[in-house]
Amino acid sequence: MKVDLHLHAMERSRCARNSEEEMICAAIEFGLDGIAFTDHHKFMSLKRLQELNENYAPFRIFRGIEISVLEGEDIVVFGVYSPKLESNNWHYNDLHDFIREKGGFMALVHPFRHRDHIGVDFENLPTDAIEIQSLNTGACDRDNILSLINRLGIYPFSNSDAHNIRNVGIFYNKLDRFPENEIDFLTILKDGEYQCRKMQSRVACQNAFIEKREKLIKQFIAEGRDRDEFQRETGIWARYYDRVSKGRSSII
Repeated sequence: MKVDLHLHAMERSRCARNSEEEMICAAIEFGLDGIAFTDHHKFMSLKRLQELNENYAPFRIFRGIEISVLEGEDIVVFGVYSPKLESNNWHYNDLHDFIREKGGFMALVHPFRHRDHIGVDFENLPTDAIEIQSLNTGACDRDNILSLINRLGIYPFSNSDAHNIRNVGIFYNKLDRFPENEIDFLTILKDGEYQCRKMQSRVACQNAFIEKREKLIKQFIAEGRDRDEFQRETGIWARYYDRVSKGRSSII
């Protein structure tokens, strides 16, 4: 079963560009068997989840949430649906304890995206998995991620982090079996019964786009033009400028 477990839809994520149903139809077109909506600090309602699963069966839709903790890292959670998780005031240690107490699954997503270290006590309080591939996980950070995986004995995680239909499923997880229900779905994730996969031709196309963007950023830097000027003139997020200015790349 091919599933992309880190997606955003415009119904709940302001940064997303497409609706739930547009994202689902794109996933089906790209050959996936399921997706999960993990919007920023907002759950899809259970009623809507059931409705979509009925309308698009046998395609499967799951729900989770992405939480930005106060220390600056981002955590995707499955299996815990408390309204408390929709708050943006979580410290990592408290969130970790809460999810562990409730028996949920948690993954650190796009690590090292904005800095060269993990900003929480990940060594002593690791998540169940860590995202090793995504649109926002640079290939240059892979060695650091693999080091954490090997040292802490956690599982890799592979998802698109798509905010539009063009990127759905570019990275995904291939589950070893079809989950019978949500409890079984959590068991598969917690036991690492899946493999990380990517759609290579689509990755190559994305990298060609990133290379052009980074060439433009380097031109701005060479001309002594700062990040604010870059964002103002191009409309491109200034964080991409920051990454290149630090000698890092967003190539995936």
